[in-house]
This record gives sequence, C-alpha cells and structure tokens, in this order.
Amino acid sequence: MRLHHNQSSYDRFLWTTLQYKPGLLPTTHHNPLCHTRSEGMNHPGHPDVLLSDCKVGAGLPESGGQNLPTTRSGTKLKYLYYCPMKFTQPILPYAPDALSPVISPMTIDYHYGKHEKAYIDNLNRLIEDTPYEDMPLERIIIESDGVLFNNASQAWNHIFYFFQFQPQGQKAPGGKLMEQIEKQFGSFEELQKKMEEAGAGVFGSGWVWLANNVNGELEIIKASNAENPLTRGLNPILVFDVWEHAYYLDYQNRRPEYLKKLWDIVDWSVIESRYPF
Repeated sequence: MRLHHNQSSYDRFLWTTLQYKPGLLPTTHHNPLCHTRSEGMNHPGHPDVLLSDCKVGAGLPESGGQNLPTTRSGTKLKYLYYCPMKFTQPILPYAPDALSPVISPMTIDYHYGKHEKAYIDNLNRLIEDTPYEDMPLERIIIESDGVLFNNASQAWNHIFYFFQFQPQGQKAPGGKLMEQIEKQFGSFEELQKKMEEAGAGVFGSGWVWLANNVNGELEIIKASNAENPLTRGLNPILVFDVWEHAYYLDYQNRRPEYLKKLWDIVDWSVIESRYPF
C-alpha cells in the first residue's frame, strides 16, 4: 500500500510492501518500519497471497532474495518485504564499525541498538488497542501529541538519520538538488556551514533538518526534542541528530566537531532520492 502526502510528494509506505531492484537497499525515504494488521488477512499489495505465507525479510539484500512467497495462482513474487504485526526495527544497511571513526561501534550499539529500540517498543505499547493502531507512522506523527508523538517521531527520526549514511556513499549532491542548493545558498559549502551553525545552535536536545516545501524550496530547521518537519507540511530530506546520546561517547561536548564530521558519511544519492523534484 503506497501513501502520498501530496501530488508532488515521493511515495511513502509503512505497511507491508517494499519493492526495489535486487541488490540495492531500499531508498530510505521509504521508512523501513513496517506495520500490518494480522496474520490471517491477504497481503494488500498481492491479494492472492496470505500474510501467513510471507517470511520476515524476504527479498531484502541480507536475505539473499530467499523466502519469497508464491501466490495461489502460482506466480513467484520478485521483491517483497513483510513485517509481522506492529512496527519493527530494521537492520542497518552497514556493519556496526562501518561508520567509524565518525560514529563508533559503541555509539551505534547504544544509539540505534538501545535508544531506537526503546522508542519503537514504547510506540507499539502506546498504540495498542487505540485508533492509532492501524495508522501509518507518519499519520501518527502528524495527528498525535504528548508521549505518543514523542516516541512515534523519535522512532521515525532515527531511521531517517541512520539510513542516510554509507561509508563509501556519494560525497556531494547533484542534479536538481544541487541546482536548488546553489540557487538558495550560493554553494554546497555554504549549505554545510549553515547546517552546522544551526545544529550547534540548538539549545538542549533536538535535530537540525534540511527539508523542502511544495515548491521544492529548501529550509534549514532547528528542531527541539522530537520535532519533525512533517508536522509543518514539509518534506524532510536530511537530518543531523543533536541529542547528546548521538555523539557524547565519541565527541563528549564537542558538538560542532561531530556535526562537521557527519558530512564524511552522508550518502547524497540517498538525499537526492528524498528530494521529489
């Protein structure tokens, strides 16, 4: 099931199907958190497939393309990702030490392995037996508040953050995104400078986002706590986490140094795929 925020927005789906070319990671604006209703229903993307016939992780790179179900009409599915019940935390598309020395394996373990897991566990507990139980995660973020919003948004934000990195990714933007950056900021280097300044200027915990509006214009957003540009009707494309747990083990109180080094691992092919113009 594919969800559209508006006509110009990229496809976003958080339910049951995740389709992409073999050997490639899913583009990360397709947030890998998945949600389904029950084992007894038909797969909404393939009505003649029972969800109970699907296997977790089928078709993902780490599965080697194995465990793909066959429909009752005998058609072999090529790419399918099924998550059974509730929201589940995806496996990172790189080894725990792959981002070192920018982000250490210990930070990956604590930040993604423990903090992010806690947000997802809390989210699942909070939506149980509520109207939010059957909602896509982005709708929960937009419509909720309080503790549910905090956990839903933090679960989403961290996936968005960690899945934009690759140790050998594309090192600079290109195409329409680069044109827009140069138009608004003068140069890629000036955008980097302004993102770093904004991140360093967030008081306490939060995020610094690069997002676009419906016209493709870019905005740098200083956000507190779990804030997310989706609640402002904007489309996020890049984010830096400035909660202390994101960097303290590696940089202590040197947040500006952490922000500057993050550019070394941002994969701009991912960021470009999030920019729908």
